[in-house]
Amino acid sequence: MDAKMLESIKNYDLKVTEYYNMSKGFVSCWNNRGIEDYLMWKNYATSVGVCIVSTIHHFIASFKTIEFSKYDVFAAEVRYRNFQRDDSPIDMVFTKSEHFSGESEFRFFFVPKVDNSPNTKYINLKYDSNVMVDYVILSPFIKKDTSRAIIDMLKSKFDIKAYQSSIRIK
Repeated sequence: MDAKMLESIKNYDLKVTEYYNMSKGFVSCWNNRGIEDYLMWKNYATSVGVCIVSTIHHFIASFKTIEFSKYDVFAAEVRYRNFQRDDSPIDMVFTKSEHFSGESEFRFFFVPKVDNSPNTKYINLKYDSNVMVDYVILSPFIKKDTSRAIIDMLKSKFDIKAYQSSIRIK
């Protein structure tokens, strides 16, 4: 076996290992448009969906340092293009088909530094909602009485301001 082939196999093994490690990661997706979008509500929210309005700085600052220290954290705007054969695993996390370019998405990707639970489907990071959340917008599809109850609950339990969507559904 020649040196070039050995190097190719070694690189392939590294890529497989990197893909495996990345597959243990968790993604937090955010819209970066700054305005409400009917299609985002329609595609991603149920009749009781909410939109958390925050900033990248507030998101990061809201986590306890001990929580963040358990993960390698990557953050970037999503690139909208077709996937390439030579995309790295991290490229794939931050790439989405160009058909979704209207979403203007920003992602955080958390990869555990220690893999203790191979079948974990989600993680629960401790955070300060008063630091993370600027305010909440409720789905335009929420019934008015449910909307009022959620707004009251967010205010009384968490001191978070919430508003009904400005999008009017007929």
